[in-house]
Amino acid sequence: LLRRYYLRNGFADVEPGAASAELAPDRSSFFITYNINEGPRYRFGEITVTSAFPALDLAALRSRLEIRTGDWYDGDAVERMAQTLADAANLRGFPFVDVQPQVERNRETNTIAITFQVAEAPRVYVERIDINGNVRTQDRVIRREFRLAEGDAFNAAQLRRSRDRIRNLGYFSDVQLTSQPGSAPDRAIVNTTIQERATGEVSVGGGYSTDAGFLADFGLRERNLLGTGVDARLNGTAAQRRSFLVQRNLINIANYQERRYGFALRAGYEYNERLRQTVSYTLVNRNVFNVQPQASAYIREQAGQTLLSQVSQTLTYDARDSIIQASRGYFLRWGADFAGLGGDVAYLRNRFDGALFLPLERLIGDPDYVLTLTSGVGHLAPFNSRAPYNPATGVGGERDRIVDRFFLGGENLRGFAIAGVGPRDTVTRDSLGGNLLWTAGAEMRYPLPVPSELGLLGRAFVDAGGLTQGPSGPNISHSG
Repeated sequence: LLRRYYLRNGFADVEPGAASAELAPDRSSFFITYNINEGPRYRFGEITVTSAFPALDLAALRSRLEIRTGDWYDGDAVERMAQTLADAANLRGFPFVDVQPQVERNRETNTIAITFQVAEAPRVYVERIDINGNVRTQDRVIRREFRLAEGDAFNAAQLRRSRDRIRNLGYFSDVQLTSQPGSAPDRAIVNTTIQERATGEVSVGGGYSTDAGFLADFGLRERNLLGTGVDARLNGTAAQRRSFLVQRNLINIANYQERRYGFALRAGYEYNERLRQTVSYTLVNRNVFNVQPQASAYIREQAGQTLLSQVSQTLTYDARDSIIQASRGYFLRWGADFAGLGGDVAYLRNRFDGALFLPLERLIGDPDYVLTLTSGVGHLAPFNSRAPYNPATGVGGERDRIVDRFFLGGENLRGFAIAGVGPRDTVTRDSLGGNLLWTAGAEMRYPLPVPSELGLLGRAFVDAGGLTQGPSGPNISHSG
């Protein structure tokens, strides 16, 4: 460990000597002394990549290098880059490669030149895939996550990706994928050892809110129903007063009730390893009723029933190393809702968001330090609400409805109440939402001084956001 520490920090010639121990004067402890000849500190010199495959794009491989000429030499980074180049070659259709870094010291300039040589490796194919430890989960649920199949060329990058995909299911507390020689020199057996975890959840909650009154919540969920990989859930919520909004189960922002009933159909498709899309259709009847006299005029005007007929799509590009606890990579997502194929409302609502995960291991020396940068924007464009214009309130015509707008606060702006930021009625203080939303944030994940077995990590964050372009009028104020 001591030698690796020096190698990570530029001391390529370090020679740890013998250690000596000396009893402390009070005879209750020992002093341990390490004699180390650290030698000169080196920087990276010229970094090149060569290949035995003429068709391999070397420029694409060089772009994957994270080490630069002039940086302090890091032996761990050299090993990591060799694996990164091998993975990149695998993904570009060269499964049988071996990347060896060649090191050349220049003791006059204290630099180390690195040449990554991409050579041909022995051809090995997957003979079979064995799965052990799945008492309840069906084999097919695990096998469908593999990026390798029996008979394919053995590919270490795809094997690690298969392991990550199985872990991302969330059904297992431990997943180990190893390989062993098969029945012939060019055959390998992939051993999959898993340890299942509990996937059932029961949630019970209750409370009191000045807006919603007494409320109770009960939920059942099984994320791996009968070992088939099906996520089944049942939720129920009861409250004295409710106000439901898009993608929220309960938001206490106004004195009214909303009842919904309908159905939704959804289908998804994976274009490739990273890109997937889901398409859905929703038909729901929404009834805003029991509006209190003190509610905003914009809310009182919207009392009654509307029929929502909506087609939605979500396109996601996910390049994270893990969807459960990512430490590197990024994801981008575009969601669009089109309402107007029948029904009483018509609008186009778009949402764009993404996140970038930056490991800080090279700076801090601990892989648990990760910086996450997030951003998002949303826009709602109504174009024919089919609601009659009300000259007394100035509401109607092509205005959007409050239940279709964006709200800011809570999950998308931590530290603020749900719907706590944005346009409000200056008289009633009701939150009215808006149709132009933006958010941005930065979060640092760091280890806590507790046993690592607990899996607890700390988070420090900064969030920002804004919500605007709600209804205009003499009784509207904007915040955020």
